[in-house]
Amino acid sequence: MEKVFGRIQSRFQETMSLAESSGPGEAEVMAPQPSPFQMKRYQKQHSVVGKPTVKVVPVCPAPQQGHQFGATYAATFPPTDPAPQTCREACARSKQNQDSRSFQNSRRKYLGNCEELIRPSNAKTVLLSALKNLSSNDWTKHTEGLLQIRALAQEHPTVLAESLQQVCVEIGTEISSNRSAVSCEAMETMGVLYEHLQSDMDRLVALTGTPLLVRFASLKGLRERATNALEKMVDYCNPKKVLDFLLSKGLSHGSCAVRDGTAYLLIQLAEKMGITKVLKSKNFIIAVTKMCLDSSPTTRAHGYALLHDMNNEAGTEKLLSLIDAKNRSRIEINLKKTRKQSRGWG
Repeated sequence: MEKVFGRIQSRFQETMSLAESSGPGEAEVMAPQPSPFQMKRYQKQHSVVGKPTVKVVPVCPAPQQGHQFGATYAATFPPTDPAPQTCREACARSKQNQDSRSFQNSRRKYLGNCEELIRPSNAKTVLLSALKNLSSNDWTKHTEGLLQIRALAQEHPTVLAESLQQVCVEIGTEISSNRSAVSCEAMETMGVLYEHLQSDMDRLVALTGTPLLVRFASLKGLRERATNALEKMVDYCNPKKVLDFLLSKGLSHGSCAVRDGTAYLLIQLAEKMGITKVLKSKNFIIAVTKMCLDSSPTTRAHGYALLHDMNNEAGTEKLLSLIDAKNRSRIEINLKKTRKQSRGWG
């Protein structure tokens, strides 16, 4: 046994020394290769019955032509987050930012040059320039024209009053513009006209107020600008003209948002006129009745709030007597409910 063991050990040492002295190619040649039978047996031992053998996927494979990247290498690469916006949205966002910067620059430019309008000799020239800008195809020119008209209303209202109807028609068109920056600027300009021209705007209440009422059905920012402008109309224009306009155009509108905004303005108008004058106005009584019987809950709430305030005055019976028996009973029942729910009013 010792002789056999010695032969095996010497044979092993000779093989190792020969492998170290030879190159890598020779070592691979001398390495024993498994037979096909042994390979087949190895695959049977390391495979699951009924399933193909597991294929090893490289860690970072390069996509080859003819393969679908997402299907073949889905397990290799982590799922990527979807793009935050499409190419069209990215272009629209970029254009919107560029338009906003251009608008702000032009606004600062014309607000900074308003001191030139102090000279009366320059006022008519500025008015012609403003009308020309409003008829331009460039929307930035429209904003410049609106800023010029605003400065004229503040510095030289008499010059602006000569072409007031034409100016109001142009501003009403800009209020209905699809570009929100122009529309907001036009609504602010209309509010300045109400504030500084006052009685001159009485005959143009319906013309100028109609596009503002429509903006009650728009987004929040546009709705707030329209509310501010119409509040100035209520404050500075003739109450009778404003009441007739709100009754004919606002409370008869098909949009609930427009009727809700009109009811809010009627409350502001009632506070300005006083309860005594309100009860003497037949049109205001009709308006309150329409508010209380409206399909919109917000409009009805404004109507019952006015009735509750009127109920503290001596002329409430006069108001209820002008309503037919059927509607009067409905209004009285709802008024009692409103008074119970809001005991702190009055």
